[in-house]
Amino acid sequence: MDGLTESERRALAYIAEEMAGLVFEEEILDRLESLGLAVRASDDWSLTERGLAVLAAAAAS
Repeated sequence: MDGLTESERRALAYIAEEMAGLVFEEEILDRLESLGLAVRASDDWSLTERGLAVLAAAAAS
């Protein structure tokens, strides 16, 4: 996962924890938004370009 910031690494660890069922989806999305990896418009969410790159890097590792 070259090129990730420490915040992005922590976000990935947080997401992995969430996916283990420890917290709700909304909390994951709020965390991604706080790091600039996702944006919210009303009730719709989307990943930013950087968010997509971070998740792609995680999937490739």
